[in-house]
Amino acid sequence: MIPARFLILALPMLAIGAAIHVASTGSDTALETLDQPLATVTTALAKARPLIGREPVAIILANGVHRLTQPVFLGPADSGTAAAPLVIAGSPETVISGGRLLEGLHWTPSSGGGLSAEVPADLETDQVFVNGEALVMARYPNWQPYAPGVYFNGSAADALAPERVARWSDPTGGIIHAMHQHMWGDMKWTITGKDPSGSLTMVGGWQNNRPTPMHEQIRMVENIREELDAPGEWYHDRVAHRLMIIPPLGIDLASATIETVRLRHLVELHGTKQAPVHHVTLRNLTFRHTARTFMDNKEPLMRSD
Repeated sequence: MIPARFLILALPMLAIGAAIHVASTGSDTALETLDQPLATVTTALAKARPLIGREPVAIILANGVHRLTQPVFLGPADSGTAAAPLVIAGSPETVISGGRLLEGLHWTPSSGGGLSAEVPADLETDQVFVNGEALVMARYPNWQPYAPGVYFNGSAADALAPERVARWSDPTGGIIHAMHQHMWGDMKWTITGKDPSGSLTMVGGWQNNRPTPMHEQIRMVENIREELDAPGEWYHDRVAHRLMIIPPLGIDLASATIETVRLRHLVELHGTKQAPVHHVTLRNLTFRHTARTFMDNKEPLMRSD
């Protein structure tokens, strides 16, 4: 049972409600109190549902990083009312993360001045963070600081030149970014390999409702092993199950916090026009570590980033 009562200050008027406490160090068999918190938002929602809409309910997340293994799903059953809303609240130091912490890595030297470590065979990621800072996926041309007229933090007409492609032993999984031929946004392709002639095979280009061939000059490529050549870059060898990093200057990977991503979404609202999700407030939460989704959406809409 939910034991605690408290004042929910987020409401237009003060109201007595139920509090369910969650902490990353908690247990999902705990009493849900501040001193004995639950471990996950998912369990807290399950505990809250019998009360939602009957009285104000607050799920209070403690400071720290709350790592999700699946998105938080909110549906019509989680809807409150004007007098009895559902509030999911944290503090300025509460983080909801879709990241995966990699621990116990053993780093050894690899070619190009980088380091390499074996990682779990089930690892899938398109981002790597070291001590909370995002690294750059191995790419050509190398990353450049933003400046007016600089696309993709650096682009080059020879990004897909035959002589460059010939250097790539297995570019499968590489990502091509290019501007629309008429500069109507940008488009992406995933490299699926090489054909018998050595030319790239790829899928994509559906991010624009009027696709054209890619721009001849403004293009770049990433997630290519042979382009791992600058401090702060990384590459994940999915076949050998190894993570390769050229450390940023001053970073010791042996003592650093290494995180990847495993979720595309952190919170999903599943409602309809007839049965919407309503009177739910998320407050004082920082969202971090989600995978990119630009290859997922095939709707015929004009999109660019």
